Amino acid sequence: ITSSIVLTVHDADGNVFTQTRRILSQNINLERVAQVNALSRKLCAAPLPIEAIQAEIETIRSKKGAHPVAQCICYAVISAVFAVFFGGTFWDGFAALFSGATIYLSLSFCSKMRLNSILQHMLVSALAAFVIVLLVRMGIGNDPAHIIIGNIMLLIPGIAFTSSLRDLINGDTISGLLGFAEAVIKAMAIAIGSAVVLMQMGG
Repeated sequence: ITSSIVLTVHDADGNVFTQTRRILSQNINLERVAQVNALSRKLCAAPLPIEAIQAEIETIRSKKGAHPVAQCICYAVISAVFAVFFGGTFWDGFAALFSGATIYLSLSFCSKMRLNSILQHMLVSALAAFVIVLLVRMGIGNDPAHIIIGNIMLLIPGIAFTSSLRDLINGDTISGLLGFAEAVIKAMAIAIGSAVVLMQMGG
Protein backbone atom coordinates (compact mmCIF):
# COMPACT_ATOMS: atom_id res chain seq x y z
CA ILE A 1 0.00 0.00 0.00
CA THR A 2 1.55 3.29 -1.08
CA SER A 3 0.61 5.20 2.09
CA SER A 4 1.97 2.75 4.69
CA ILE A 5 4.75 0.26 5.43
CA VAL A 6 4.08 -2.90 7.43
CA LEU A 7 7.13 -4.70 8.85
CA THR A 8 7.12 -8.02 10.71
CA VAL A 9 10.19 -9.35 12.54
CA HIS A 10 10.71 -12.83 14.04
CA ASP A 11 13.35 -12.97 16.79
CA ALA A 12 15.44 -15.94 17.89
CA ASP A 13 12.97 -16.81 20.69
CA GLY A 14 10.08 -17.19 18.28
CA ASN A 15 8.44 -13.85 19.15
CA VAL A 16 6.79 -11.88 16.37
CA PHE A 17 6.83 -8.08 16.26
CA THR A 18 4.85 -6.06 13.73
CA GLN A 19 4.83 -2.30 13.16
CA THR A 20 2.89 -0.14 10.73
CA ARG A 21 4.23 3.28 9.70
CA ARG A 22 2.15 5.91 7.91
CA ILE A 23 3.82 7.47 4.86
CA LEU A 24 2.91 11.17 4.78
CA SER A 25 5.08 12.25 1.86
CA GLN A 26 7.07 10.61 -0.91
CA ASN A 27 9.95 11.57 -3.16
CA ILE A 28 12.23 9.71 -5.53
CA ASN A 29 15.90 9.52 -4.56
CA LEU A 30 17.54 6.68 -6.47
CA GLU A 31 20.92 7.34 -4.86
CA ARG A 32 19.40 6.74 -1.41
CA VAL A 33 17.66 3.60 -2.69
CA ALA A 34 21.02 2.28 -3.95
CA GLN A 35 22.67 3.03 -0.60
CA VAL A 36 19.93 1.27 1.38
CA ASN A 37 20.15 -1.75 -0.95
CA ALA A 38 23.91 -1.86 -0.45
CA LEU A 39 23.40 -1.75 3.32
CA SER A 40 20.87 -4.60 3.19
CA ARG A 41 23.30 -6.76 1.19
CA LYS A 42 26.04 -5.93 3.67
CA LEU A 43 23.80 -7.06 6.55
CA CYS A 44 22.93 -10.32 4.77
CA ALA A 45 26.61 -11.07 4.22
CA ALA A 46 27.72 -10.19 7.78
CA PRO A 47 25.19 -9.10 10.46
CA LEU A 48 26.14 -5.92 12.35
CA PRO A 49 25.30 -4.70 15.86
CA ILE A 50 22.15 -2.56 16.17
CA GLU A 51 24.22 0.54 16.96
CA ALA A 52 26.27 0.12 13.78
CA ILE A 53 23.12 -0.35 11.69
CA GLN A 54 21.57 2.78 13.16
CA ALA A 55 24.75 4.74 12.44
CA GLU A 56 24.75 3.53 8.82
CA ILE A 57 21.09 4.50 8.43
CA GLU A 58 21.67 7.96 9.91
CA THR A 59 24.61 8.47 7.55
CA ILE A 60 22.41 7.64 4.56
CA ARG A 61 19.54 9.78 5.87
CA SER A 62 21.76 12.80 6.55
CA LYS A 63 23.29 12.89 3.07
CA LYS A 64 21.94 15.83 1.13
CA GLY A 65 20.73 15.54 -2.43
CA ALA A 66 21.57 17.78 -5.34
CA HIS A 67 21.81 21.51 -4.66
CA PRO A 68 18.48 23.35 -5.19
CA VAL A 69 20.05 25.56 -7.87
CA ALA A 70 21.24 22.49 -9.78
CA GLN A 71 17.78 20.91 -9.50
CA CYS A 72 16.14 24.12 -10.76
CA ILE A 73 18.50 24.22 -13.75
CA CYS A 74 17.73 20.56 -14.51
CA TYR A 75 13.98 21.24 -14.45
CA ALA A 76 14.42 24.20 -16.81
CA VAL A 77 16.68 22.35 -19.26
CA ILE A 78 14.53 19.19 -19.33
CA SER A 79 11.41 21.25 -19.97
CA ALA A 80 13.12 23.13 -22.80
CA VAL A 81 14.45 19.95 -24.42
CA PHE A 82 11.05 18.25 -24.37
CA ALA A 83 9.34 21.36 -25.75
CA VAL A 84 11.66 21.35 -28.76
CA PHE A 85 11.58 17.54 -29.05
CA PHE A 86 7.80 17.57 -29.45
CA GLY A 87 7.89 20.08 -32.29
CA GLY A 88 8.41 23.44 -30.63
CA THR A 89 10.68 26.17 -31.96
CA PHE A 90 13.84 27.51 -30.36
CA TRP A 91 11.80 30.28 -28.75
CA ASP A 92 9.35 27.73 -27.36
CA GLY A 93 12.29 25.96 -25.75
CA PHE A 94 13.57 29.28 -24.40
CA ALA A 95 10.18 30.01 -22.84
CA ALA A 96 10.10 26.48 -21.41
CA LEU A 97 13.29 27.30 -19.51
CA PHE A 98 11.40 29.88 -17.45
CA SER A 99 8.27 27.80 -16.99
CA GLY A 100 10.34 24.74 -16.02
CA ALA A 101 12.11 26.78 -13.35
CA THR A 102 8.69 28.00 -12.20
CA ILE A 103 7.56 24.39 -11.78
CA TYR A 104 10.55 23.57 -9.58
CA LEU A 105 10.09 26.63 -7.38
CA SER A 106 6.35 26.09 -7.00
CA LEU A 107 6.82 22.37 -6.21
CA SER A 108 9.37 23.28 -3.55
CA PHE A 109 6.96 25.81 -2.04
CA CYS A 110 4.05 23.34 -2.07
CA SER A 111 6.22 20.69 -0.40
CA LYS A 112 7.09 23.09 2.41
CA MET A 113 3.38 23.86 2.82
CA ARG A 114 2.71 20.08 3.03
CA LEU A 115 -0.04 20.23 0.42
CA ASN A 116 -1.67 17.09 -0.91
CA SER A 117 0.32 15.75 -3.88
CA ILE A 118 -2.73 15.78 -6.18
CA LEU A 119 -3.51 19.39 -5.25
CA GLN A 120 0.18 20.20 -5.76
CA HIS A 121 0.12 18.89 -9.33
CA MET A 122 -3.06 20.83 -10.13
CA LEU A 123 -1.79 24.13 -8.72
CA VAL A 124 1.69 23.78 -10.23
CA SER A 125 0.37 22.93 -13.70
CA ALA A 126 -2.05 25.88 -13.49
CA LEU A 127 0.76 28.27 -12.49
CA ALA A 128 3.02 26.94 -15.25
CA ALA A 129 0.26 27.41 -17.85
CA PHE A 130 -0.30 30.98 -16.58
CA VAL A 131 3.41 31.79 -16.91
CA ILE A 132 3.54 30.23 -20.38
CA VAL A 133 0.60 32.27 -21.68
CA LEU A 134 2.19 35.46 -20.32
CA LEU A 135 5.53 34.62 -21.95
CA VAL A 136 3.90 33.95 -25.34
CA ARG A 137 1.98 37.24 -25.13
CA MET A 138 5.27 38.99 -24.37
CA GLY A 139 6.75 37.48 -27.53
CA ILE A 140 8.85 34.83 -25.79
CA GLY A 141 7.66 31.60 -27.34
CA ASN A 142 5.31 30.89 -30.23
CA ASP A 143 3.05 27.96 -29.35
CA PRO A 144 1.79 27.48 -25.75
CA ALA A 145 0.87 23.86 -26.51
CA HIS A 146 4.44 22.78 -27.21
CA ILE A 147 5.75 24.60 -24.16
CA ILE A 148 3.09 23.06 -21.93
CA ILE A 149 3.93 19.59 -23.25
CA GLY A 150 7.56 20.16 -22.24
CA ASN A 151 6.39 21.21 -18.76
CA ILE A 152 3.94 18.35 -18.34
CA MET A 153 6.74 15.83 -18.88
CA LEU A 154 8.21 17.05 -15.58
CA LEU A 155 5.00 16.29 -13.72
CA ILE A 156 3.64 13.12 -15.33
CA PRO A 157 3.87 10.28 -12.74
CA GLY A 158 5.58 7.86 -15.12
CA ILE A 159 7.45 5.91 -12.45
CA ALA A 160 4.30 5.45 -10.35
CA PHE A 161 2.36 4.29 -13.41
CA THR A 162 5.05 1.82 -14.48
CA SER A 163 5.46 0.49 -10.94
CA SER A 164 1.70 -0.06 -10.63
CA LEU A 165 1.66 -2.10 -13.83
CA ARG A 166 4.60 -4.16 -12.56
CA ASP A 167 2.73 -4.82 -9.29
CA LEU A 168 -0.37 -5.91 -11.18
CA ILE A 169 1.66 -8.28 -13.35
CA ASN A 170 3.34 -9.70 -10.23
CA GLY A 171 -0.05 -10.37 -8.66
CA ASP A 172 0.11 -7.55 -6.08
CA THR A 173 -3.39 -6.42 -6.97
CA ILE A 174 -4.07 -3.95 -4.15
CA SER A 175 -0.80 -2.00 -4.45
CA GLY A 176 -1.04 -2.12 -8.25
CA LEU A 177 -4.58 -0.73 -8.34
CA LEU A 178 -3.78 1.94 -5.75
CA GLY A 179 -0.68 3.05 -7.66
CA PHE A 180 -2.53 3.04 -10.96
CA ALA A 181 -5.42 5.08 -9.52
CA GLU A 182 -3.01 7.58 -7.98
CA ALA A 183 -1.12 8.01 -11.27
CA VAL A 184 -4.35 8.51 -13.25
CA ILE A 185 -5.74 11.03 -10.74
CA LYS A 186 -2.49 13.01 -10.79
CA ALA A 187 -2.51 13.05 -14.60
CA MET A 188 -6.09 14.32 -14.51
CA ALA A 189 -5.12 17.00 -11.97
CA ILE A 190 -2.31 18.18 -14.26
CA ALA A 191 -4.68 18.35 -17.24
CA ILE A 192 -7.37 20.18 -15.25
CA GLY A 193 -4.92 22.74 -13.86
CA SER A 194 -3.57 23.61 -17.30
CA ALA A 195 -6.99 23.53 -19.01
CA VAL A 196 -8.64 25.91 -16.53
CA VAL A 197 -5.96 28.56 -17.01
CA LEU A 198 -5.93 28.18 -20.81
CA MET A 199 -9.72 28.47 -21.00
CA GLN A 200 -9.74 31.58 -18.80
CA MET A 201 -6.85 33.27 -20.61
CA GLY A 202 -7.66 32.07 -24.10
CA GLY A 203 -4.28 30.36 -24.57
